[in-house]
Amino acid sequence: MSTMVIALGVTISASAAGPTVTTPDGRPLEWSGWIDDNAPVAVLLWASWVPGADTTLTDLGGIRTAVRDRGLDLVVVVLQEPIEEAKESLEGVDITWFHDRYGHLLKDYRVVSIPRILVIDEEGRVVERLDATTASVRSRGGE
Repeated sequence: MSTMVIALGVTISASAAGPTVTTPDGRPLEWSGWIDDNAPVAVLLWASWVPGADTTLTDLGGIRTAVRDRGLDLVVVVLQEPIEEAKESLEGVDITWFHDRYGHLLKDYRVVSIPRILVIDEEGRVVERLDATTASVRSRGGE
């Protein structure tokens, strides 16, 4: 599976409340509040334009099962693409997903390549960084 590397030359500058992402229908969602209500959770950071994105979608059922076997829910955050493209890419995929048009979460979580799975604990901390594959989730392998 290919991974796209994204160079980030930025300082983390999120507010205390954290970045706002949107729901598939475009409504703002305060991310840190959502994490407070749903953590621990596995977050798949994904974009359709990344090499290997199709492979990740093909493996999504296995990833979701592996995440659930670990007692976590899986949510997808689609990054840095128009929401219309996100909707088209995920049409027919039964998964909770959100949209981060400008990649705020990449900066806040210091992610340099996607697709990537972040396991986020109840404190809002990233406790694991995993390749977006079933095998990685099962082995708890990280970057």
